[in-house]
Amino acid sequence: MSAQSLLRRSAWYISVSLLLSIALADSPVLFGQDSKPARRDSTASEESLPAAESSPLDEPLRLAMNAREKFRTIQDYSCTFIKQERINGKLLPEEYISMKARTRPFSVYLKWQKPHEGREVIYVDGRHDGKIMVHSTGVEKLVGGTVALDPRGEMAMESSRHNITEAGIGNLIDQLISRWESQKKFGQTKVELKDNATVDGRSCWCVKTTHPNDPRQYPYHRARIFFDKAHGLPIRMEAYDWPQRGSPPDGELVEVYTYRDLKFNTSLTSLDFSVENPKYNFGRF
Repeated sequence: MSAQSLLRRSAWYISVSLLLSIALADSPVLFGQDSKPARRDSTASEESLPAAESSPLDEPLRLAMNAREKFRTIQDYSCTFIKQERINGKLLPEEYISMKARTRPFSVYLKWQKPHEGREVIYVDGRHDGKIMVHSTGVEKLVGGTVALDPRGEMAMESSRHNITEAGIGNLIDQLISRWESQKKFGQTKVELKDNATVDGRSCWCVKTTHPNDPRQYPYHRARIFFDKAHGLPIRMEAYDWPQRGSPPDGELVEVYTYRDLKFNTSLTSLDFSVENPKYNFGRF
């Protein structure tokens, strides 16, 4: 064999050896082992991840999240707002209030039907130095007329558990989501969900939550939230205190709020939230 032929054959052996080495290095299959391809690391990582734990609060949170999405389509609404609260241990009478609300800027107009008939309150985010404008009736009007009050001040909070900046359906939805997400972490909330509840003749889902006696983590012993099936928004909330000696077994009522006769996107304007509205009865400052 000539020297040239030997060189060509040597080059061929070297090329084949290099190709085999590269192929073996890249292949996941090793001789003498199972010929099945090895799993990718990413697949193994995914399989090792624990499944998300379910919670009794998952369905209430789904209802609240859906309500938040629905509320994002609402620019304004009007309704009859009915509230009853326990202040300093005393359950006050029910209050019936005509309510107008706007989402941007957050604005609220309230006019009492009973008791305190004729009382009016206006709050607009970013106006009146953050104060609420209050028009009272009777002797209070003669003495004070229209006054500007700190919404979190003693006078404004004298007969209410919540200030006006927390009012309305949008705030209620946000509070429910925040509260339930926090409670979900503790895993102590008992939940009952009923799909055949009614409020003012309207078909609702009712979410009942019951909590352990721990006021640091839970604002109430139990609560009931009613979501209207027609539009998915919460229209009633009831909250009860922890049972005490002499109280009902499920605790005394702390607060209850109902939104009745809701009307959405009725094209409310800035005049609906102004003391200058000629249909309102705001007096002198």
